[in-house]
Amino acid sequence: MPRPVLLVLAGATAFVVLSLAENAGLLTPAGWLPRMAYGSASVGVIVGLAASERTGLIRVGRMLGVLGAASYAIYLTHTLVLGLAARAAAEVGLLHPLPDGLAMAACCGAAVATGLAFHRLVEVRLTALVRRAGRRPSNPLGPARTLTGQN
Repeated sequence: MPRPVLLVLAGATAFVVLSLAENAGLLTPAGWLPRMAYGSASVGVIVGLAASERTGLIRVGRMLGVLGAASYAIYLTHTLVLGLAARAAAEVGLLHPLPDGLAMAACCGAAVATGLAFHRLVEVRLTALVRRAGRRPSNPLGPARTLTGQN
């Protein structure tokens, strides 16, 4: 891809224009056309960023690399954890005294932290276990012999 940065800029610009049109009432978020438009804009940003990283135009720091590696675990756990964190905060009386943005940020932080822990404690270990199980043990008698002595 010759100019991935242009794809990122085009996708981001399209996303902003679509959002402004939606906020102005010119675009209804329901239906296949807005979903395809938003999806196409998002694809442009993601493909452009991935191509920029591969070609060395941008570098992803260690923290973003960790979040990227754990993204599936975060995806799997975030809905449950957001609800539980909000409910727990409400139960102990922390939800209403906090500004809404701060309460949401705290719940999101709990969801990301849980996803990171799930990634490290479960996903990485299961992946290693599956990889080990997928390997066949080498034949201790060598490649030309079998246990029955037949070739």
